[in-house]
Amino acid sequence: MMAQRTAAPPQPSYSPRAAADSAARPQLDAVLKQLKSCTRRLRAALESHRTELRVLERLYYKGKNQHRTALFWRRVVEMRRYGGRLEGMNVHTLVEDLRLAFWGDPSMRSSKALKGPWTHTPDTASLLFVLRRCSECKTLVSKTRERLQETYRSFTLMMQSGAFIQLILTLAAIASRLSILLAEVLSALEVCARACSQALQALDTRSAQPFSKGAIQGAQIGLNSAVGEVTAIQRHKGLGEDLGLTVQRPPASRTDGLPPSLHVEDNFSSGAVQTVEGDALGEPSASVATTSIVTRERMSVKRTTTAAVISRVKATSASTREGKRKGPGADAKQQPKEKKKRDEIDDIFGF
Repeated sequence: MMAQRTAAPPQPSYSPRAAADSAARPQLDAVLKQLKSCTRRLRAALESHRTELRVLERLYYKGKNQHRTALFWRRVVEMRRYGGRLEGMNVHTLVEDLRLAFWGDPSMRSSKALKGPWTHTPDTASLLFVLRRCSECKTLVSKTRERLQETYRSFTLMMQSGAFIQLILTLAAIASRLSILLAEVLSALEVCARACSQALQALDTRSAQPFSKGAIQGAQIGLNSAVGEVTAIQRHKGLGEDLGLTVQRPPASRTDGLPPSLHVEDNFSSGAVQTVEGDALGEPSASVATTSIVTRERMSVKRTTTAAVISRVKATSASTREGKRKGPGADAKQQPKEKKKRDEIDDIFGF
């Protein structure tokens, strides 16, 4: 899901310091220190990021009419779009407002009060909102860094042609600088997300449960057990795999295609079938002598058929070899030639 450019924060509500658990106060003190360090790092990195975007904006304004059809200019447009997207999230102001929420309503804050200890705690909805926005911003920063690295490689290849070398060199430097600054922004956002999770654990254990490692492992174990149960039920019911429908074909006779003299009488085959069906249904089977007779008869039929086929093949191959030896004109040489009849014209010309 794409992160929204701007999202309205929930209406904040504050609780006094006395309402918080005394055991959670040291943990909240550590959270405030992390948030303060995070806001300083974000402010410094985003200020430099904003300066680079201003330089890029001027280069874009000066060269868009000349280079807007060039391939490398698409990279410039992409850098400008991703930079504006990150600026639109305004993550520094969001984290700073969360830190200041520990001193109560904005109308009651003063520079002197901010130097003292925290007096209030924000509600769970505000912490969850900041945590969600930090996660979305981290996704955007990771994608932007990936595209900036690809843009830098593209500019490096373009410099080999020597065309517009000064402009491309400046754009490559801006892409490299933006990538370094976003690495710092990503590190600060991870610190902010960790601080928000700790604050949730200190203020409301039930709200922080989805973000804990143990809860994720428990959910995974429950999911695996549920999948195992469904698989077992499908195997029991035979629904695990679609094997299609079975089609029953009439049994073919073993004597099909044999000469009439080699056919086996039907009483043997029917007796064998009745014997098999009787065994399958638990009925008394026929005698062993009948089964042995059927088996010997089938073996004799098979041997006779094989011998007949072999003899036919030998006869065919012998006739083929004999024909090759004689050749196509052998029969013609054996027949005597007929004498040509002479007529009167042959006698006149002396033929």
